[in-house]
Formats: sequence, structure tokens, C-alpha cells
Amino acid sequence: MLPHQEVKGDYAMAESYYKRALQIDPHHITTIYNYAGLLKTVRQDWDGAERLYKLALELDPTDVGALCNYGLVA
Repeated sequence: MLPHQEVKGDYAMAESYYKRALQIDPHHITTIYNYAGLLKTVRQDWDGAERLYKLALELDPTDVGALCNYGLVA
């Protein structure tokens, strides 16, 4: 799976990859975290990002990146 920066600005394609990846493995923390970042920074979807960061923290409460970013959107 490609981080959203590597899709060369095609954020719709990146988002479709994240959604597909999460259908395959809905508990993949890196995918959840990266998709939340796309929602936050590109889509300005603060609620969606918050929901995903919260999910990442439910799966791994020690994830420092998710903790920091959740604090920015919560």
C-alpha cells in the first residue's frame, strides 16, 4: 500500500486505496493512521480523522503518532 504522498496528488485514488485496504484488514493501524492523516490534512474532515485516530488508539493505546494527532482533532 502506498502512503498518500506517493500517489502524486491523486487524493481520490489514495482514499480509495485506504478504503480498500481497510476492507481487507480493518485493524491495520498504519493504514488507519495514514488514512486519518489524509482526512485531516487534505479533506479537512476533522470528524472522520478523529474517528480513525480513536480507532487506532483503541487498537494500540501506546501509538504515539495517533495520540498526538488525536489531540489535534479531538
